[in-house]
Amino acid sequence: MTKNPPTNRRADLGRSPDVPRGWALPMLMDIENTADRRLIGPLAVASAERRSAVFAALAKLQDRDQAETPATIRSLAPEVLVEWLLTATPREIVETCHGAIPALAATVAKTGSSPLDAPADYGRIVSILTGTTRRARRQATCLRQSRRITSDYLRSLDLLRDAYLRPSVVAAIGGAAMARQVEQASEVLTRACLGLPDHVLAQSLEQRGADDLRAWVTRMLLRYGYALCDLEDDADLSFLRTGDDFRACGQRYRNCLDDERAGKITNAALGVTAYAEWRAAPVVVELVRLHDGAETFWVCDGIYGVANEPAPVTVQRAIRAHLRQRGIRSLALAHRDCVEPVAVQRLADIDPVGFLWFRQE
Repeated sequence: MTKNPPTNRRADLGRSPDVPRGWALPMLMDIENTADRRLIGPLAVASAERRSAVFAALAKLQDRDQAETPATIRSLAPEVLVEWLLTATPREIVETCHGAIPALAATVAKTGSSPLDAPADYGRIVSILTGTTRRARRQATCLRQSRRITSDYLRSLDLLRDAYLRPSVVAAIGGAAMARQVEQASEVLTRACLGLPDHVLAQSLEQRGADDLRAWVTRMLLRYGYALCDLEDDADLSFLRTGDDFRACGQRYRNCLDDERAGKITNAALGVTAYAEWRAAPVVVELVRLHDGAETFWVCDGIYGVANEPAPVTVQRAIRAHLRQRGIRSLALAHRDCVEPVAVQRLADIDPVGFLWFRQE
């Protein structure tokens, strides 16, 4: 018959049972069956600090025959091991299994009452806290100052560049999924803003957060953007290439090129669009980059005057003719010759944008 180990009944009675889940449960069942003593029940009502320490111990005890497991643990009889896990202090459990590493017990306690996603995550905590590189020290600072540590948090520490490894920045980013998005956005900024140091990006994230990455990227591009267009100027067209160009053009033409919410400069930095001024008249030309499955080409998407007013027809024709000479197309819907254009405009129900999509490699 399974024996009941002594427990702190006064503390236990105040908690609702929370049976451990995931990889830890089969290990607990195996230890309990081997020892013929209850472990899962008492652990289900134990404090979060004890539970976190026991899970850290289980991560080390996956294979009690492995050399990395301390001899003092390998030599314990199963029933003694159960009693030790339920009665030793959480710090003693953690340090006996993983070593007397500064801040380790406190860090493990911040993993809470549920096991981390994988046993190896506890080893990752140890490697960070014992690391000697500058990056490891930055990660360790984040661990020590974080209120809660999860496997997702650990993954975010591995994904983020060194400059972002500040407790406040990591907290603002929030997790691994957002960390990936932040890194992708940062790569765009690094390519489009020559010489922009990472610590400036980190300060911006720290101040504004990462809730709206598109707005953040647009704001940084308007301030630091450089070399945003790979099309060459000619005698008639001058392409917008820098954040200064977009701000000046937006103010001069009273349009949305300098509007953070519109994100026009971000589209340009991604190479999806390009914008140019027509030298002969106050007109802005908008180009989009398309792909037909075999090749990439530019298409004229719009020709706008001041305040986005339509440009004169003669100017539009001159611009489209010039673009055609450069191999840049101007696409328009067509219809049967026998149908009146007015009837087509009135009766047709077609959204050209519905036929466009981002090419998948």
